[in-house]
Formats: sequence, C-alpha cells, structure tokens
Amino acid sequence: MLSLICRPLTSALAAYDLNPQLFTDETTDAFMCWVRISLIAAVALSGPWLIYQLWQFIAAGLYPHERKAVTKYVPLAIVLLLSGMAFVYFAVLPVTMRFFVSFTLSIPLDLPTQTTLAPAVEQTQPSFLPALEADPAHPSNYQWWFNSSERRLKFYFDGRCATSRSAETR
Repeated sequence: MLSLICRPLTSALAAYDLNPQLFTDETTDAFMCWVRISLIAAVALSGPWLIYQLWQFIAAGLYPHERKAVTKYVPLAIVLLLSGMAFVYFAVLPVTMRFFVSFTLSIPLDLPTQTTLAPAVEQTQPSFLPALEADPAHPSNYQWWFNSSERRLKFYFDGRCATSRSAETR
C-alpha cells in the first residue's frame, strides 16, 4: 500500500535522475507514515460498509418517493467519486510532484552567505558580568555588563549599545 501511494513521488524523483529512496529526518516518521497509510486504507476499505449503514439509518425515515430519488443518484455519485480519485492519482499528483521536484532543484546551491561573522571568542575560564553604576566610557566590541542604576543588562555590539528589558517589567 505504501509503494502504491508513494509511486507518483518516486516516479517524479526518477524522472529527474534523483534517488527515489524516501528518507526520514525524525525517528518516528517511518512508523507514523505506516500508521497514517493504515488509517487511510481502513477508511477507504470500510467506506462502502459505513455508507451502507448510514443509508440504512437514513432510509428508514424517508418516504418511498424520497428513497427512490436518492437511490437514483447514488450510483452516479459513486462513479464520480471514483473517477475523481483516479483523476487526482493519475493526472494531478504526477504533475504536482514533478513541479515540486523541479522547483526544489531550481534553487541555487550557492546562495550568498554572511561574510561578516563574529570572531570566535575563546574562553578558558568562566566569566562573570561586571555590575557597574554607569555604562563604560569606551566599551569593547561584544562586551556585556549590568548597569545597576538602570537595572538593565547591556551589551556593546558593532558600535551600538543594546539593552535588555528592565528587571521591573519581567
């Protein structure tokens, strides 16, 4: 059942010469895929019986001419439902999967990266934030301190002094 449902995706991947093997990025993904497929298959296979039971419940309250009108259109509704499902599986899904695969492949791999990264700071000992009465006159880049008069944590970054929320608003 899983291979039948995944066939449009695997054929789209194969059309672009990509490995059609499916992968997961979380531990429970494969198991949850089987659970979902099982639930979908259970609903699809038990659908006729559920509809029959629902019809038996509703038909008991209908007049004969109402029952006749409903039974006249039920076969057409079933044919339209099955043809719609087949249209989605055989026409819409392959086109959709090919679009998504080609769109993903069109994204350039050499996206611009940030060139001004902060230098790595090596610390061999734990550092503590100094508690100061006022801001330092000439702070160094990436320096942190606690301004006790303003009751705010402050840091200096790229020529700007930034602050945290005050302790009273927390």
